[in-house]
Amino acid sequence: MYFLIIVLLISNSCSNRNAQLNQDVPFLSVSEDGHYLRKEGKPFFWLGDTGWFLFTQPPEDVEMYIQNRVSHGFNTLQMMVTNKRFNKAEFRKNYRGEIPFTSLDPVELNEMYFAHIDDIVRKAEEYNMVIALFPTWGWSLDQMFSTEKPENAYNLGFLLGNRYKNYKNVIWSVCGEYHKIAWDTEPKKPDSNPDEKELVLIENLARGLTEGHGGMHLMTIHPDGWKSSTEHFHDADWLDFNMIQSWSIGMGNEMDTRDDYYRIPAKPALLAEPGYEFGGAGHQAFEVRYEGYHSVLNGGMGYTYGCEGIWNFNEKWKDLLNSEGTTQMKYLKNLFESRSFTERVPAQEMIEGDSGDWASKQKAMAGISKDSTWAIVYFPNDTSRRRIHVGIISGDKVNAWWYNPRDGKCYSQENVETDLPFGVYTSEGNRVYEFDPPGYEGLNNDWVLVLDDARKRYSRP
Repeated sequence: MYFLIIVLLISNSCSNRNAQLNQDVPFLSVSEDGHYLRKEGKPFFWLGDTGWFLFTQPPEDVEMYIQNRVSHGFNTLQMMVTNKRFNKAEFRKNYRGEIPFTSLDPVELNEMYFAHIDDIVRKAEEYNMVIALFPTWGWSLDQMFSTEKPENAYNLGFLLGNRYKNYKNVIWSVCGEYHKIAWDTEPKKPDSNPDEKELVLIENLARGLTEGHGGMHLMTIHPDGWKSSTEHFHDADWLDFNMIQSWSIGMGNEMDTRDDYYRIPAKPALLAEPGYEFGGAGHQAFEVRYEGYHSVLNGGMGYTYGCEGIWNFNEKWKDLLNSEGTTQMKYLKNLFESRSFTERVPAQEMIEGDSGDWASKQKAMAGISKDSTWAIVYFPNDTSRRRIHVGIISGDKVNAWWYNPRDGKCYSQENVETDLPFGVYTSEGNRVYEFDPPGYEGLNNDWVLVLDDARKRYSRP
């Protein structure tokens, strides 16, 4: 009996200590090196989806959407809390016809509207999904609040931050496309550059959120197309990681996460809005993959996907839930999670000579682990050979795998599915080998070359 009591006391002591340790680990945090996020203390590869207008959907469709995204490997949702058309007084209503505010001066939330937002956040938490909340959009912020009364923006931030401070799965993006606050009364102004008063308005919203949630949540801000949040806010004490938007693939608009990766102080960076599948930029599944692998290999902490028709939940959105691009996003996450992705650094020097042109969708991209035990090289098609510096990889022998980003499987040089490397190469000095992806179909048939130090016995990607 005495022995049993001692065992129980020890067991309870250990349980209490473990519970205390778990309480000391924040649900979401930034890594020590400043390049990625942690979730419950473990590396977190952000795979997001843009469900901007999810608040317009009834509870049963909210749950169906979240279930679908979870089934496809997504772990993060990006959603607007409110939406107002540019230069329009009316806010977009939820599925019950409710609007978000009873007053903006002073700020008073419509409890019925926000009860539905509460339900969405809880439902995301139930499915272990992170939800990035965007209080409003840049073009609306200075139409909601006068730049002469920035305290109203602060009050909105405080009310929202305080309301959701006990939800562990929330991240705040202060506003969407914040550069568009500079539009004033003219849509699509070419300068799109906030002035001092507009920046103060944004800062007040951010400060309100910060003080409202009391440091419980990570924060960022979302830029306009072909821009990064580093432009105005990299050094802001409330900004935990940077967001980038590309919106399309074209001349002179390559949004290189590498630039943000090497900024000091180091903060994680994320391509949070690329071109949409079926969107106005003409993106299909290939373009979505192309931007995704480029942004992660250049140092991104993950990637956000988007589908035209789903983000705005039009009448056909349910027919798009299992689109080609949607189903392939998990293969990107799976590949990087199969290796120590938190240790990877950009390594374009692995590609000998010209790596190809970004705008014509011919650019190859490379990344390598800090200890040089593995590397990943993205080939945008199966007709362009590339000479790769295999000698950079540690060890005497290097295993080589062809990973198909369209189905998440590995193939031999003859394009036959396999669980084995397609080749073993000698890694000595400056050894360079030419690699020719399987098949000969051209653009849209992209491949990923994975190179491993054979001594490490890495499993199939």
